[in-house]
Amino acid sequence: MAGASSRPRLAPACPRDTTTSSSPDPSSTTRAWNARSLAGPTTTVVRTCPGLAHRIREAAAVISMGGYNTVCEILAADTPALIVPREVPRLEQTIRARALAGAHLIDTLSQADATPEALSRWLNGAVTTRTDRSRIARGGLAAAAHAAMTLIAPASDGDLQ
Repeated sequence: MAGASSRPRLAPACPRDTTTSSSPDPSSTTRAWNARSLAGPTTTVVRTCPGLAHRIREAAAVISMGGYNTVCEILAADTPALIVPREVPRLEQTIRARALAGAHLIDTLSQADATPEALSRWLNGAVTTRTDRSRIARGGLAAAAHAAMTLIAPASDGDLQ
């Protein structure tokens, strides 16, 4: 087992228990196995993460790719977040991560820069902080409902506009 200690770990200095979610894609079995083999002894690797919003709110810190739904869940919490966006085949995650980092809402690293050492450095600093995202307008659903009602409200003659 001498070679096992030379394998990189996902977060060698992670001070807390960690849950890692690999892709829910059934074809990602190899990636999930790789994540398990790289994870430290206090890390649990799962395919899906029920109650993700709650887990993000309760987490000391989050490292994630930049998928739309996960980023929305992150923005709804004050948990420090590092986004390591997918860069191929599309740049939408990278564009999202850069824009949010530019607004000081998240931190981001490219995949090439997301080494175990860089992730550990970020985690060690992040787990003792919170991120104030209270300036984000989060009333999108209510605003959309109001806009829809305005569009379909009856005209003064009783007909829909």
